[in-house]
Amino acid sequence: DGFVILRGLLDDEDHLGPVREEYARYIEKRASELAREGKLKSDGSDKGFSERLATICKEANQIYAELSLHRLFPQSVFQLITTNSRLLSIVKDLLSKDDSQTNELKLDLSPIQHVRPKLPAGLTPRDGDPHVVPWHQDAGVCLSSSDQAAMVTVWIPLVPAHQKNGGLVLNPGGHTKGLMQHWIDRGVSIRPSELPRNSMKEYRVDMSPGDVLFMSKYCPHRSLKNISKTVRWSMDIRYQMEGTPSARPFFPTFTVGDPKLTYKLWKETWKAAVSNYKGQAIHRWTERRKPRRKNTNNTAKRTE
Repeated sequence: DGFVILRGLLDDEDHLGPVREEYARYIEKRASELAREGKLKSDGSDKGFSERLATICKEANQIYAELSLHRLFPQSVFQLITTNSRLLSIVKDLLSKDDSQTNELKLDLSPIQHVRPKLPAGLTPRDGDPHVVPWHQDAGVCLSSSDQAAMVTVWIPLVPAHQKNGGLVLNPGGHTKGLMQHWIDRGVSIRPSELPRNSMKEYRVDMSPGDVLFMSKYCPHRSLKNISKTVRWSMDIRYQMEGTPSARPFFPTFTVGDPKLTYKLWKETWKAAVSNYKGQAIHRWTERRKPRRKNTNNTAKRTE
């Protein structure tokens, strides 16, 4: 099908708890600061992890942008994605051509990595990422120079993820078509001619903390709007075989298990890369879908 979900692969408290706790501490610190500055009446201290950020963003949304993985650099995330043997062994199995290769295989940590606090619809800052993505393939958000690189996407919910709070929708079997043509339509999106929306298979994913989704870079998928009152927290990380071309070579790639790889090196290298980023294209597509026109009856119709 192009994906597999392993239920309970990670221990919710031991593996994911530190990530939630680190983000919760930062939100607590910033909420207290905003309250002292008179920018926040309610700091949401009576709310749980999946609710507090939404409560705060109703009044002040400055914190939202600060939670980006490559702005906050949480050490707990670094530890999880570089040292968790349960996670890494599955990725190696999926990338290995045969069992004899698995133990020898080394992984590179792709620069395409995110922690996503998906706010309820309407709360995302105007210039923020609502984390609502249209149908696309992860291969479609990579530069063409990495087309030959075998890559696995790992999607990890930090809280229950379901259809009401913006869960994922997958297209089983769509990976067999290889790279589809994309264009820019509310983000990078598969052209309708490549993936007819009215006749395709859909698998709507419900996941609990500890479940992990492993996905081919060719698996078409999208996410839904968050119509709940809570925040859907998740992580998506990508791994590829050591030495294969990076999807975004102007950002750092690290080899998992390299004794030189430390949290400090990861953080400082990323900080320098972000500071030096010159706005290079992060994918290959340039054509934008033409805007939809309205007829005299104000009925939207599609234009090609």
